[in-house]
Amino acid sequence: DARFETLVARRPLFESAARDTAEAAGVRIRWGVACLGLRASSGGRVPHVTGVVTSAGEMAAELVVDCTGRRSRLPAWLREIGVEGQLEETGERGFTYHSRYYRSPDGALPTDTFPSLVEHGSLGLLRIPADHGTYSICLISRTHDHELRDLLRQEAAWSAAVSLFPDGDTWLAGRPIAEGIQTMGRLTHRRRTLYDTEQPLVTGLVAVGDAWALTVPTLGRGLAMSLNHGLILRDLLRRADTDDPLGFAAAYARATLDGLGWSYRQSLTYTRHRLAEMDAHAAGIPYPDPDWHRTRALRLLAQHDPDALRAERAAAHLLPEAREELRAPALTEAVARLAAETKNSMPTGPSRAELLDALTA
Repeated sequence: DARFETLVARRPLFESAARDTAEAAGVRIRWGVACLGLRASSGGRVPHVTGVVTSAGEMAAELVVDCTGRRSRLPAWLREIGVEGQLEETGERGFTYHSRYYRSPDGALPTDTFPSLVEHGSLGLLRIPADHGTYSICLISRTHDHELRDLLRQEAAWSAAVSLFPDGDTWLAGRPIAEGIQTMGRLTHRRRTLYDTEQPLVTGLVAVGDAWALTVPTLGRGLAMSLNHGLILRDLLRRADTDDPLGFAAAYARATLDGLGWSYRQSLTYTRHRLAEMDAHAAGIPYPDPDWHRTRALRLLAQHDPDALRAERAAAHLLPEAREELRAPALTEAVARLAAETKNSMPTGPSRAELLDALTA
């Protein structure tokens, strides 16, 4: 369907196109200038941000927008201007990614159709296509699974693990374009709680995208949520008055929760259930949660039912009609039947013992 068409690119290419578009629209980008902190006044009920301190001096601003991503230093900067209270909530557990980057021999992807994510018990495989025949293969383990983490740092064990998944060998046939296994750890959710609809902790400042909330990259929602968040801020600026700092902060909080709250909560639910399933698989027992079985059943149903596939993809792409499609009576009944049939089954793929034997062979 046309609504699911997806453009894929490596990050440097995407950032280059975004930069060119921004500059063509009149956005002034100050290259090589670092933000070092915030300017603020303290005469109101809460600190009010009036600009930023940079390596090139201070800059006044009617509104400061933090879109510096997952590495944002916002909590430290807010503490420096006297903002008090709990600034963020974060998950205690998460995932570790073990990735390699490839270019295919003929400039095309290894297969025409493939599931981007396959989960086998305590290990997952993520295949991420990009431009010009480049792609990455990523193995996903629990951050605290030290046994797997140490093994997957070794190229031979990493390749053996990829080969355990459907068509894994086909994807390994490409030419690596970076040395060794790239590791990213402690990937979990995090949300900044800078304001609520009743009492903001700060005014004159908003956080957008990953600077506001992180979700696990497995679901591929970070960029979509960030772009949507930018549109939420744009629409609010067109109708709201920044001369009322408290009112603007409350309106932004409401718009953010209305527009992105469901997606963020879904991502939290996935993280919690998937980690619990991986724990259970390592222990050799099924994971019995009924909500997770319904999620699994929807994925299974989507492999042969077009309506289920459309609903599942609409949710994955954060399309506005997704919730209604997922609630369709025929779909919910089919998912319930399949969930009941598979509720005591173990995930597909090798057992924990078989996985470790393959990686240490």
